Amino acid sequence: MTTTANLPLRLAEMIGGPGVVSVPEELAAFAVDGTAPQAIACPGSAEQVAEIVRFAANEKLAVQVFGSRSKCEMGMPVAACDIAVDMTHLREVAHYDAGDLTLSVDAGLPLRELEEFLSRHGQFLPLAVPCFESTTAGGAIASGIDSTLR
Repeated sequence: MTTTANLPLRLAEMIGGPGVVSVPEELAAFAVDGTAPQAIACPGSAEQVAEIVRFAANEKLAVQVFGSRSKCEMGMPVAACDIAVDMTHLREVAHYDAGDLTLSVDAGLPLRELEEFLSRHGQFLPLAVPCFESTTAGGAIASGIDSTLR
């Protein structure tokens, strides 16, 4: 059996069954430029993301990373996508030091939630990006969209 034929099963062994989607309707929702993935992996930790990427590299599989999917049509057309990695379950503030004005967040954290978190501490997010209501931290960085406030 080829890698892509049993891809959902192999991913489920890595990250657990509930973290893998292979329903055709949901795969179609992750299609970009008409290219749908063979499976969607929803990792629950950075370690699981690393494991998925390591597996894909070893098997020579194409990986696309998704957050809110608000900017999927930006950039070059997609050549292939075997695994869609849905980062929306990774949405924590990993580190925050108000005095140093530094923080680290998970890629799936929506900017709106990050802004609300910072406002509770009397601070703000110095970004004015398109699709702000739906953009994730990872999506803002990956798309290279920022503003003069950065």
